[in-house]
Amino acid sequence: MDRHDALLLEQSVVDNIALKGAGRRRGWFRRGTAELAAEQLVVATGITRGLDVATTAEIHRRLREASRTGMAVVYHTPDLDELLEVSHRVVVVFEGRVRAVARDRRAVGSAMLGAA
Repeated sequence: MDRHDALLLEQSVVDNIALKGAGRRRGWFRRGTAELAAEQLVVATGITRGLDVATTAEIHRRLREASRTGMAVVYHTPDLDELLEVSHRVVVVFEGRVRAVARDRRAVGSAMLGAA
C-alpha cells in the first residue's frame, strides 16, 4: 500500500484491486488478472468474507503502521466504537460540510446528526 492507495470497503477485493492505478492505466482491462491478484491476496492475508477478529486486528495493525510512516489513512465506518478505537483524528461530513470533531462519542454522534 502506498500513499496513493485507497480501500472501498463496500466493494469486493477484485473491484478494489481493479481500481488500483485505474487513472494511469491504458488499453484493455483484464478482469481475470484482477481476479487472480485478489485470490493471491486473500490467501496471503487470510481475508474472509466477513472479517474475523484476527483479520480485523491485522488490518487495524497495518493501518496504524501506515499512519506511523506518515501515510494519511481515511477510515470510513458507521461503528463509533471502532472509529474511536482506530483513529487519532475524526472528521465528520454532514450535508456537504466537513469539520473536525473531538474524539468523543457524544461529539462525533452530535456532528453526525448535524448539531453545531
